Amino acid sequence: MHELYCSQNMKKCIICEVSFDFNNQEEHLNYHLQNTCQNCKIFQKDLTHHKCLQCQFCSQFYQKEELQNHLEQCKLLKTKCIFCGEAIQNKLLELHKPYCQEQYDKGKFQCVYCKEKFNSQQSLSNHQKICENNQNLCPYCNLSLMSYYKDEHIKICESRTEPCSFCNQRILLKNKPAHELSCFQIQQNFVFNQIEIHQTTKLQYEQITDEYLEEYLKLNDSDN
Repeated sequence: MHELYCSQNMKKCIICEVSFDFNNQEEHLNYHLQNTCQNCKIFQKDLTHHKCLQCQFCSQFYQKEELQNHLEQCKLLKTKCIFCGEAIQNKLLELHKPYCQEQYDKGKFQCVYCKEKFNSQQSLSNHQKICENNQNLCPYCNLSLMSYYKDEHIKICESRTEPCSFCNQRILLKNKPAHELSCFQIQQNFVFNQIEIHQTTKLQYEQITDEYLEEYLKLNDSDN
């Protein structure tokens, strides 16, 4: 009878390997809970060899013998600053955050167009691309553009063509200012050359006329 009871009710503890009555299981396990790591909840026979310590950088828990190796690697990893969005090495992050906090309190992460404040440089940059007060004029068509669409619009707009104001040749808008300046200089030089030719011709004509008049006067004098 005793053997039958033991075979059905006695259990061996997986922690200490001591047999106990199944009816006393809760009491037995509660005894072990007193010697359980509060962080990882693993039962340990000897807690002096098991200390669950927290990494100061990532807040994860590691056994004492593993923590130092983890720290050497974790401190070199980068974490994004919640204020400026920059990825900073973990070992420098705690020194970096107070500076960013100070800049935020001073309004450094403030939109220059609408004066709204943001908690990081990344958030500010994303906002300024779509800020309604951030308008830009297209240099080709003078259309008012949102900042985020400006570059795409200009690429399309500058690929259009218009006739040159001087030679009527169709020129890409992005090349038109340089072309018209060159075209203007060419035409200006042409006009100056024509004026110079005209002035030379006029001078030659006046010289010929003067010479003819002088000869004519001489002839008249001789006849008299």
